[in-house]
This record gives sequence, structure tokens and C-alpha cells, in this order.
Amino acid sequence: MKKILLILPVFILVACQTKVGSSRTAATVVEKKFEKKACVEDDCAEVSLQWVELLGDSYAASVNSSIVEKITRYLVYEDTVLSMQEAAQFFLDGFTEAKEEFPDSPGGWYVSVNAATSLDSLGIFSVKFEEESYTGGAHGSYSTTFLNFSKKDGSVLANEQIIQNKPKLLALAEAAFREKRDIHPDSSLLKAGYWVDQGFFLPAAMGLSPQGLILYYNSYEIAPYSEGPTELVLTFDELGDILALPQ
Repeated sequence: MKKILLILPVFILVACQTKVGSSRTAATVVEKKFEKKACVEDDCAEVSLQWVELLGDSYAASVNSSIVEKITRYLVYEDTVLSMQEAAQFFLDGFTEAKEEFPDSPGGWYVSVNAATSLDSLGIFSVKFEEESYTGGAHGSYSTTFLNFSKKDGSVLANEQIIQNKPKLLALAEAAFREKRDIHPDSSLLKAGYWVDQGFFLPAAMGLSPQGLILYYNSYEIAPYSEGPTELVLTFDELGDILALPQ
């Protein structure tokens, strides 16, 4: 049966530019969008990417490069440096090749990534990445992660670099987790079905917002997929001197 392949690229620079506050300088943030689509007969693969780009600041180039690199990792799993457009084409090519190899496989693929400013203050520029994708199987993939940048030089701050009292943070996080999941302080999290056989732990995804510190446990990190993700927000008042912010 004859197959028809369509490639429909769209690259948009959103006209809206906003000044976001900073403890050092005001940065101009531009919202950008890239979309591309490929179809084989009635089934299509779609790429939809939205992200922020900084202009006119000394650390902008470093931040922008890290944001683009992280987004391309959702499209290309190999350790290869590609542009946004190249990574999108890699994903679409994977779809068309899969259709050629397995022509009877139903449905299409998609990946959607939104990278938005979470905080621009306290010496940190924090970006929240929300990803959703499907490439076949029982269900799609959903994740939320963060990149936290120092506004001194645009370097990526590891979680350990913004925490100066981990034991205290662990205690606060566990209490908040139990409250969120309605688990009594004296009940066993392990018996409740959570994966804490090595003890309670902090999530990989940690970011800052105007409300405080966001701790985001993605699906499969601390519980089965059926439990879904868990987002905790600890206010700056609750945190006290737990954080080590590069103001």
C-alpha cells in the first residue's frame, strides 16, 4: 500500500517580550515555539516545543544553551549535540522508520515540551520543564523537571548546591509528603506501597518558584505509575535557613 509522507514545520518567535525581576539585573525573556509534523498515511508524529530564551544579559548564552540541550534530550536519547530542528527531525525519522518496519502498528507518536520561567530572583533563574510524549505502548510518558541557574555566570546549580541542611529538608519533605498522600506520621510508607526501602529521599526534580521550593516526585520515582506524580511546595518561611541561595 502506498504511503504518503508530509513534513510540516513551523517556527514561531512570540512577539511578547517581558521583563522579569532579578536581584541583579532585569532580563528580557522571549518565548519561542517550534512545531513539526510528519505523516505516514493516516498516522502522524508531532513535535511541539515551547521554551524561554534570554536576551541581553551576561549569562544569557550559557542559560539558553543549557535549555536547548535539555529539550533535545527529550527527542534524541543518544549523547549527540543537535540543534532543535535536527533533534525534531531525528524523532520524526524514527517514526517513519518504525512505520516502514511495522506497517500494521496503529497510531502515531508525539512529544510536547514546555520550558517556562519558574523563578527569576534570589540570584537564581529557575526553569520548569513539562514533557509529555508517546511512542507506542500501554501509555504515554509524562515528566516534570527543573534547571536552576546561577545568575552570576549562568552555570547550572546541582540540587546539593542550593541546599545547606539536607537532614532538615528531608524531615520537612517527608512530613509534607505524608500530608499530601494522607498517610499518618506513624504509618509505614513502605507498607503503604511507596519505594522507600532505603529510607525517605528527596526527588531528582527540585526547583524554585515565588512560593518556595518545589519538590516533584515523577511517576515511577517513589511509587508505581498508577499513583501518579507528587508535587510538594515548601514555602520560604517553612524552609528558613535550609537553602543556600547565591544572592
